Amino acid sequence: MAAVVFITVHGSNGATISLVCSKTKVAPLKRLTIPRLELTAALLLSRLMPYVQATSKMNVTATHLWTDSVVTLTWIKSHASRWKDFVRNRVSQLQELTANAHWKYVPGTSNPADCASRGLITAQLQSHSLWWTGPPWILTPEAWPSQPALPDKLNGHEARPGIALYAAASQPNYHWDLIFKYSTFNKLLKITALCFRFIALLRGFWDGSLDSHSALENARFFWIKAIQAAYFTYEIKILTANSRSPTAHAFSRLTAYIDAQGLIRVGGRLNQNQHWIKTTNIRRF
Repeated sequence: MAAVVFITVHGSNGATISLVCSKTKVAPLKRLTIPRLELTAALLLSRLMPYVQATSKMNVTATHLWTDSVVTLTWIKSHASRWKDFVRNRVSQLQELTANAHWKYVPGTSNPADCASRGLITAQLQSHSLWWTGPPWILTPEAWPSQPALPDKLNGHEARPGIALYAAASQPNYHWDLIFKYSTFNKLLKITALCFRFIALLRGFWDGSLDSHSALENARFFWIKAIQAAYFTYEIKILTANSRSPTAHAFSRLTAYIDAQGLIRVGGRLNQNQHWIKTTNIRRF
């Protein structure tokens, strides 16, 4: 692995580019895939850049970092959390160290770092223009190569398993608002009975009866059924299908059942007696 740093100086006579610093590193003994090795080389370059900038004490107007690995570029330009631990940790460091730099693609045949990683003999090194001044197009931004497309399958090996989240906005039941508008249960029942009478009148179903006791009783059953439907949905589904509740469930010991009005009641020894209806104390009821 190798990293090479050049500095371009713009003057009255044009722009000149010179080799400033280079660093090589032996690949780790633990065998790594080619994309991981290329990512490690990019990290080597990102760590070398702050050292060069601090040592040169020059006013750097722009920093461009190059790699011949399309996979590495894709990793660097995406969010680190998308990848597995090895890639994620190094991408996070890269993005932190090179936050103000621009990562770009360089073909392998034009990459000066390959001269160090693959090796050159002394006779070749002395006159090797790619090593000393970089690729011939480096001083012409219009001629910089574009990044080729990356097949999705090359990224799949390092991607974390996706998790799809779906948000569903539940529609609130209209009648819950009515509970919190009145401080007493009796008043709630009276208002509910009046609402039912008004609805029946609009639909033409009201027979003119003013039996307040029956109206209050219907209102009471309405609210009990609403509470049970909100907090015992699973139990109602089981009881309606005539299925048995799990042994650990409280309803299995109470021999609960659905009565003719659709309310949950408990059976057993109390089946022949008057007894209260199963409710919950979660609501203000």
